Amino acid sequence: MNNVVEARGLHKYYRSGDQTLNILVGLDLDVAPGEAVAVVGESGAGKTTLLNLLGGLDKPTDGRILVDGTDIFGLKDARRARFRNRRVGYVFQFHHLLPEFTALENVMMPLLIARVDAAEAEQRAQKYLEAVGIRERETHRPAKLSGGERQRVAVARALTAEPAVVLADEPSGNLDERTAESLHDLLFDLNARLGQTFVIVTHNRALARRCARTLLLEGGVLHDTETP
Repeated sequence: MNNVVEARGLHKYYRSGDQTLNILVGLDLDVAPGEAVAVVGESGAGKTTLLNLLGGLDKPTDGRILVDGTDIFGLKDARRARFRNRRVGYVFQFHHLLPEFTALENVMMPLLIARVDAAEAEQRAQKYLEAVGIRERETHRPAKLSGGERQRVAVARALTAEPAVVLADEPSGNLDERTAESLHDLLFDLNARLGQTFVIVTHNRALARRCARTLLLEGGVLHDTETP
């Protein structure tokens, strides 16, 4: 079975004058279909940089990334943006919902950008609002939702295009402990019920322990670890 995500020999560095800051140095990663993988490490280790590369938001200095069998940096910018919109979902620490739109409209947005028919977009958005347990709040704008509800809407938005992989960057980092646990339950329910593949950057030990694998990003490469 082909991996959903494959990274080979990833390098990422920044130059400032005579100084070179190495972030990733020959990193490799494989993520199987339906797998939930946690990436942990110290602040500044490059975890968010790695997610940005995997999702095609940033370009590696060197190396190759395949998502759903597609070499994403073999695509021109416009095609890569279209691919990202259709095959990669994102959940961030802060929900980044558009405040002037309802929960339903926010979840529909990636589909409308992809030029999906509005009626179909609405139907699919309602399906995923139902999947995250917040369908009854679909007409509410973000200001009328709790922090946990906003993050559930963000998860539904990430899922609505039915992506190959969801990249989550500290998805519960802005929530209190009880609300965070509820969000974790949701993510792993979606992982089990829908077979959704996740790569999750987190400092939350409880969240990392629930993933199938935990990888430590240290020294610019990933190490297998059972203890986050």
